[in-house]
Amino acid sequence: MQKRTLLLAVVLGGVALAALWHHAPRTPGGDEGSGVLSAASGPVVYANPPAPQDTLSETEILRRMGRLHHLQASLARAQADRKGDRVERILDRAIGTLDRLVKRPKIVQHPRFQRSFHTLTTAYEARYGVPDTLRVPDG
Repeated sequence: MQKRTLLLAVVLGGVALAALWHHAPRTPGGDEGSGVLSAASGPVVYANPPAPQDTLSETEILRRMGRLHHLQASLARAQADRKGDRVERILDRAIGTLDRLVKRPKIVQHPRFQRSFHTLTTAYEARYGVPDTLRVPDG
């Protein structure tokens, strides 16, 4: 269960970082020369280089979304049939799939992905509870 909690925390953190990365400026800004350290030397090296460009075509994105929707349908069937072990296996596969897809900026921005992400993480939380890493500390 700790492995699942950690994986869910990584996936949720990845989505948050991808959203922040998407909204952050990509270049160092036009204020070069205005700061105290700007005259220091050479090129600027950034600790967080830009993410690699996502080269997936719309067709490939839709195929991957189809696989995600297939997992959602399988999960619903397993829940309806009250097959707890199958639900757990499907949730494990779904979270692993989300973990891989969350690294693709084009997919993360897709509304269908966002809905599927919400649905699957909600099902995970309903089954296992909210991971400790996402709870607000007491006191």
